[in-house]
Amino acid sequence: MRTLVFDTHSYDRAFLDAANAGRHLLEYTTAQLDAQTAALARGFDAVCLFVNDRADAAAMAALAAGGVRTIVQRSTGYNNLDLEAAARHGIACFRVRDYSPHAVAEFAVALLQTLNRKTTGPTTGRASTTSGSPASSAATCTARRWAWWARGASGRSSRASCTGSDA
Repeated sequence: MRTLVFDTHSYDRAFLDAANAGRHLLEYTTAQLDAQTAALARGFDAVCLFVNDRADAAAMAALAAGGVRTIVQRSTGYNNLDLEAAARHGIACFRVRDYSPHAVAEFAVALLQTLNRKTTGPTTGRASTTSGSPASSAATCTARRWAWWARGASGRSSRASCTGSDA
């Protein structure tokens, strides 16, 4: 089966080639699927997608027009697929059903430990709530969200943005 693998990195290619062992013809692109990039799949039997690819109704129509009949996800989630549009266009969709079943719980515990130990900052050992620097903003945002969730707060704290301040 001729398959176009969207949103690939070097490590994806190495593992997919090893797992495939020549059974299917895999071609790779770093582009993420959307309505505009779906044209890249013209002439392919299938596409392989990851979490950031968007297979909405417009992309499904373009994929179907190009001959794609199968979508395979490299993840458990399928919120990026318009399943109704896929059914209308006769595109079968598959996903990884039991991929890392404990990962979400383990990640939640790790985030709680990170918050408790205040180790979210890249150099200081603490998350900065005022710097807004790109290096610390993701960790600070995650820590703030978990802190809000853990204390069951609402109102002002629940509106905290991920821009470096709680205001």
